Amino acid sequence: MAGAKLIEQVVHGGVIYAAGTARADAQDVPTGPWWSEPVTDTKPEAADEPVTDTKPDESWKNDDIKAYAESHGIDLGEAKTKADMLAAIND
Repeated sequence: MAGAKLIEQVVHGGVIYAAGTARADAQDVPTGPWWSEPVTDTKPEAADEPVTDTKPDESWKNDDIKAYAESHGIDLGEAKTKADMLAAIND
């Protein structure tokens, strides 16, 4: 639906979409519970650039932190915990 917005941050295809991003601005994010309204997988005509400069914090899920690190060329080394991964990213 046209008024759908992300209700949580989503990492898709190596791109980070912030909570509150409109469907038109996150057209590649598939249908799922992260949308405020049911949506179809059809893409709108035009879209703005997604938010990509948000750094991970404690509210992020571990898989999202790993995806962020990979998409930004950050080596997490032996980091396994959220705190260690965040420290590696913020060094």
